[in-house]
Amino acid sequence: MKTITIENTQLSDTKPKIAVPITGKDDAEIEQQLALIDTASVDLIELRIDFLAVLNEATIKSAKQLIQTSFPKTPIIATLRTTTEGGNFNPIEHDYPAVLKVIIKTGFHLVDVEINQLGAASIIDLAHQHHQLVIGSHHNFKQTPDDHFLAQKWQSMQALNCDIAKIAVMPTNVDDVLRFMTASHRANQSLMIPIISMAMGALGIITRISGQLTGSVITFGSITNKAQSAPGQITSPQLATILQVVAPQ
Repeated sequence: MKTITIENTQLSDTKPKIAVPITGKDDAEIEQQLALIDTASVDLIELRIDFLAVLNEATIKSAKQLIQTSFPKTPIIATLRTTTEGGNFNPIEHDYPAVLKVIIKTGFHLVDVEINQLGAASIIDLAHQHHQLVIGSHHNFKQTPDDHFLAQKWQSMQALNCDIAKIAVMPTNVDDVLRFMTASHRANQSLMIPIISMAMGALGIITRISGQLTGSVITFGSITNKAQSAPGQITSPQLATILQVVAPQ
């Protein structure tokens, strides 16, 4: 069994913890979203920094402080998702490593680093120097790559000294979903670090509630059905209810 402890929260490959994304563009929207979170069904909060209308040290720090005020004991994941991987931050127009350095300086429990970005290795090293855990990530919003590609991508995250390895894919048929779940299980068995895995869209919903089978330590649940940060998300209360049935331990 793989476990990793962040503050008082233990991530385990036997039952996924629920992370709730915050996607507000400014402090007002962030406060509104925080007030809507079902406190009984959140284990971590993901701050989607790429949704912020203004990206600088002050706005990132303010967003972090708002979350900490509402959820002082809940670990925070800082995520700067690029347009190439389904987010809002354009790495061609803006400097991805520079913004990640500001995020790390601000201080979060976990930092998401897209391993395909230039400078990923140095960013991971910097996060570790600041005693922050790294989620190495790769997102494919078009398809589900073949098993060899998936295995290599997970291995590369481990080789880069990521603390958790995350892959999200878009299935086009049922076979993709089943194949990806099997590939996730194999990665969890072979890697020394925990994984996060999910297939997006309606076809992939099953992967969001099957971490106890695939080894995924975190699943992402939206605040409401209209506030998804990725296709196929269901709400955190729905996730909590289902996980109590399928993974009660």
